[in-house]
Amino acid sequence: YHCGFGINSFMGESSDFTYLKILNPEFIKADISFLLDQSKDSMDALQMITESLGISIIATFVKTQEELEQ
Repeated sequence: YHCGFGINSFMGESSDFTYLKILNPEFIKADISFLLDQSKDSMDALQMITESLGISIIATFVKTQEELEQ
């Protein structure tokens, strides 16, 4: 039926994201505060993996224009 799934509350507990390759969700949702608290290297790694697998990152609880732009 062409149904996929996503991870509703991504916490990135591990620096090893190989489980994303195994699960291959269509999207991951993460709280904006979690995303903004990540180091540049962590965010770069997460973005590289998600882009290569076609996984969308959805920021939740965005409250301000500044958070949206970041």
